[in-house]
Amino acid sequence: MDDPLYLPEQLRLNEDYSMSVHLFTQPNAESLTQDDMLLGEFSYPTRAWIPRLPVRNRFSLQVPHDLSSGVSYRLVAMLWKDNAMDSIPANESDHASLLNNQIIILQGMPSLSDTVPSAPDNGAYQFAEGFTLQGYEIPETLTVGDTVTARFWWSAERDIQSNLTQFIHAVNIETEALFVFDQIPFAGRFPTSDWIADMHELDEWTFQLPADMPPATYRIQTGLYNPVTGERMPVTDSNGQAIQDNSIVLGEWVVSVTE
Repeated sequence: MDDPLYLPEQLRLNEDYSMSVHLFTQPNAESLTQDDMLLGEFSYPTRAWIPRLPVRNRFSLQVPHDLSSGVSYRLVAMLWKDNAMDSIPANESDHASLLNNQIIILQGMPSLSDTVPSAPDNGAYQFAEGFTLQGYEIPETLTVGDTVTARFWWSAERDIQSNLTQFIHAVNIETEALFVFDQIPFAGRFPTSDWIADMHELDEWTFQLPADMPPATYRIQTGLYNPVTGERMPVTDSNGQAIQDNSIVLGEWVVSVTE
């Protein structure tokens, strides 16, 4: 990391501050590696800073050799004075933050898989943001209360900016009763805002059917939406035709009860 810092005009500091830069896992924010430094790299501490004069600080992080792939990480920074465990919150920032603005997220750091199993030939659904559902696998027969595994093959044509949530809807074809299963892709380990151009990854969902789910045939649909606005991401099929309600029909489940 090699970023300049500077003081706003007319502001001077009377104390020396330090900064920590970490590589965090997602979504549990475990620190894998870090570098701590007195700002100004010891030779030019913050008490000597002149307003509006940039000060460059270089941080070096040793990435673990056993870093997992098919996920992304967060490069984060925190400012502190006396105790590294007592970070100082930012009043404002162009970046997202954690822990009441005490931890600033500098950027996502994707770790792509070297190889991914071939996708089934049932996808090529293209989303307006610039990524594609290349294929999917869902079960056809289930029992009430079963643990379900669904698999989704994703690719990205360009870097993605939005944080999106994926839904799976199970719609009773007779009563139209709806069961909803929503999740951040990759269970939050690789959010869409970290997807980059030429990404090809396999996401595997595991979730449980509710015990009160009536035995029936269910139409299974999926898509992605903005969790803040609720707006669904527009999607087209392989022929460029818009998908109704931006909700892709994946197939059907036949759900029965244990005899």
